[in-house]
Amino acid sequence: MVVGSFVYIVMPRELPSWAYLLFLVPCHLGSGFIFPSALIGILATSTQADQAVATSTLIMLRSLGGVMGVAASSLIVQNFLLVFLKENVTGADREEVIEMVRTRVQGIYLLKGEQLRQGM
Repeated sequence: MVVGSFVYIVMPRELPSWAYLLFLVPCHLGSGFIFPSALIGILATSTQADQAVATSTLIMLRSLGGVMGVAASSLIVQNFLLVFLKENVTGADREEVIEMVRTRVQGIYLLKGEQLRQGM
């Protein structure tokens, strides 16, 4: 997971689209190895009477962590994106471009020329 997360940080912008999919593999492969191990560890240390509670608690905490991770990362990305766009987007329709990029990923495909370079 650490290697996969590091790869996300250092991936360049100029790669072809298929290469970004390859960057997903190390991180999710690490998650795939950790999740079953944690479940087996919980089950091995719990009594049979407590296994259902331990398993459901683990699944609940895993789900809660996923939700909190998405919410926190979305907060960080949106705030940094706003700062980045305000620093880099110029032109008469600056506010419309910033709003389009922040609200819709497909909005980036509608940009042309200099606005596309600034929005990316």
